[in-house]
Amino acid sequence: MSRQHSVKAVAVAAVAVLVGLGGCALFENEHVAKGRRLYAYYCSHCHGEHGRPGEGFNWKFMPDPKPKDLSNKDEMSTLKDEEIFATISRDMKDTTPEIGDKIGDDEFAVPTMPTFKNTLSEEELWSLVAFVRTLHGMKLQKADWASLKKERPKFAPVPKPMVTASASEEAKLAARGKQLYYNKYGCNACHKIGQSGG
Repeated sequence: MSRQHSVKAVAVAAVAVLVGLGGCALFENEHVAKGRRLYAYYCSHCHGEHGRPGEGFNWKFMPDPKPKDLSNKDEMSTLKDEEIFATISRDMKDTTPEIGDKIGDDEFAVPTMPTFKNTLSEEELWSLVAFVRTLHGMKLQKADWASLKKERPKFAPVPKPMVTASASEEAKLAARGKQLYYNKYGCNACHKIGQSGG
């Protein structure tokens, strides 16, 4: 075999390997590619690289209900793109018994799933939706990419409040903080106190 044929054979083999890895990431849509990077950074620690149950390294530390199986086409195909977008950009729900919202008020999300509406731009959120769709073999139906906001939300830093409270008020505040930590913001999905949490 000549040197020229050897080089061509190696090049063809390299392309075949790249296409086989990661669903042909070299040739994917720019928004899916951006969504893939955002998903790896923000989502994979709970949902896993391929969106399957048990894949994410936080999975075993998370309380029930566990993260949604994003690879399940039967279930995910029942959701509109807008519903997935709304889930990752929603307001947080307080699932505290008797005073909070009930689990299930939001059909898709669980209390331990954070919101990204204050973290990511509108265009980044839709890119995440585009990538999540690939995890169960579907595509984003349509998005008006040109009209989406590309800037991330900006918020002024919040100064630490000076709280003066009696012992009983402090106990109530601590109990409420615990409810928010576990039931509204799902902090325990990523953060650990003692042996509890991610």
